[in-house]
Amino acid sequence: MSSLLKSIRGHVFFYMILLVTSYSVANYFIIKLIVSPRHLQIERELAQQETDRFTQALLREGEALETIAHDWSAWNDTYNFIQNQNPEYIISNLTNITLTDGGFNLLYFFRLDGSIVWSRILDLETEEDM
Repeated sequence: MSSLLKSIRGHVFFYMILLVTSYSVANYFIIKLIVSPRHLQIERELAQQETDRFTQALLREGEALETIAHDWSAWNDTYNFIQNQNPEYIISNLTNITLTDGGFNLLYFFRLDGSIVWSRILDLETEEDM
């Protein structure tokens, strides 16, 4: 009787090993052939969506900056500041509030030849020059 139980246990153990091995092989091929390609496709689609969102955000920021630059450059006061760098313009227009309200931590004024007339870098949190 004891040898019969050992034989049954051996067969059960063998079939359990066979079942686990079969499941593992099937699972591997299901993941490799079905799940992974779909997962990669979804990742690519999400990456493309995020890239598109980022690009659109940059374009919106660029348009907003272009509008502000156009508005400022059309002012007579700004034109005169570029010509003679009068300190009154800086005192009245280029304050911390101007930069923080506009969300700018960097502001440069250039001449048409590319030379810098005035620049400032501001830490928006502490409102200290950097």
